[in-house]
Amino acid sequence: MLEEGITDTELENGTVIEDVHLVYDAAKNQTFIVATVNGHKMQYPLKKKTASVR
Repeated sequence: MLEEGITDTELENGTVIEDVHLVYDAAKNQTFIVATVNGHKMQYPLKKKTASVR
């Protein structure tokens, strides 16, 4: 599992986004953005735009 870049920010509407990082799941060959949004842990998959070369 790879994790890169951690940041905290508060949006103009008061939404607090903390502990943002990228997580790569090798089993699913998928990268996720994992973040804490207003105290709730959220996970967003990144869409793939290119095919993997093997």
